[in-house]
Amino acid sequence: MVSRLARRRNPRYTNKGATTSSRGPCTRILSSLSAFESVREPNPVHPPRLILVLVVLLLLVVVLLLLIIIILVVLVLVVLLFDFLVIVELIVSSLLKDLGCGMANMAVPYFLTVPGYGVGRVMVDIGLHEGKETIAAVKVGFRVFAFEPLPAHVKMVVEGLEIAGLDYQHAKLDDAGKLIEPLREPKAGQGIAYIFTAGAGRAHQVRSFTVDGPGSSFVDGFFAANRTSGKAAPAAEVLSIRIVPVADYVDTDVHYFKADVQGFEMDVLMGAMPLFSRRHVRLVTVELFSQGLRGAGSSPAQLLELLTERLGLFCFSSMGDTNRPYHLPAGHPESSSGLLRMIRDSENRFERRAERPGGHRDRWGFFDDLTCVNPMMQR
Repeated sequence: MVSRLARRRNPRYTNKGATTSSRGPCTRILSSLSAFESVREPNPVHPPRLILVLVVLLLLVVVLLLLIIIILVVLVLVVLLFDFLVIVELIVSSLLKDLGCGMANMAVPYFLTVPGYGVGRVMVDIGLHEGKETIAAVKVGFRVFAFEPLPAHVKMVVEGLEIAGLDYQHAKLDDAGKLIEPLREPKAGQGIAYIFTAGAGRAHQVRSFTVDGPGSSFVDGFFAANRTSGKAAPAAEVLSIRIVPVADYVDTDVHYFKADVQGFEMDVLMGAMPLFSRRHVRLVTVELFSQGLRGAGSSPAQLLELLTERLGLFCFSSMGDTNRPYHLPAGHPESSSGLLRMIRDSENRFERRAERPGGHRDRWGFFDDLTCVNPMMQR
């Protein structure tokens, strides 16, 4: 009885009387290890599928980079084409001469004679001589920043303003070029001239100025050496004159910017560059005077490049006299290369004339006026 009970309680005994100690525990341990390993084993990975995904992603990146490169190349080509067409191929239009509506030399532009046209507008006038443009502009309501280096010319301008009953103010400067008194506002509906007894240039400085009538210039001694016409001429007077940058005194939109400075145009424009970058300048008139530009260490090519490429202006030859050998004719070349070649041919023609027996150097040589418009609308 006890033996049977013991066999029931002891699992090592079987019905056959044999023990399971060699099989039962090992079977349980192996079963446990198998279950444990099945838990630890990760899901199977398929390397071919992963490689395929990576290849597709790489191809997408390559295609995207190629598209970006193509877009950039197209943009560069468009910019270069635009630059070629606008700046090189059509640099100075002959349209005004072709239509017969240019201005005579030293004439007052028509819009400066229209009553009320200048109210609320600003003009910069550099190189006044008798001041015809300044006086006309003040009459129609402009605020005019007028720069003239010669005191004798300033006196003529002031007398003309006073005779016409027009308002003006002398711009007084200290030694550093700062305004001693603020510039006053004009009366309602009227114009005013701010008179600067100074030349305009790149920077504040004092420079020699050759006084020689209409050819007076900062191009030192140039006209004194080239003004003869086969006859002896009296020596020109040379003065020391203050030069100031226009942009130091004008910080407003400008409707009309005129400079007649006998070859000193590059210096004037360089001193006004901050004005052009900060404000809107609608119209610019300068003289294209090859002998004067070269005498000042510049050239017609540099002036055209500054006006059209750096300032982004569209220029017209605007002098009305078209049949004279020292002006651009109607229908003149409009490209940079053709225009500069015509100017050089004109200069050579004057040089050959001076080399003939009994010939003389022409005082002026080739010159014309350029009137340039800003294609951007005013802010």
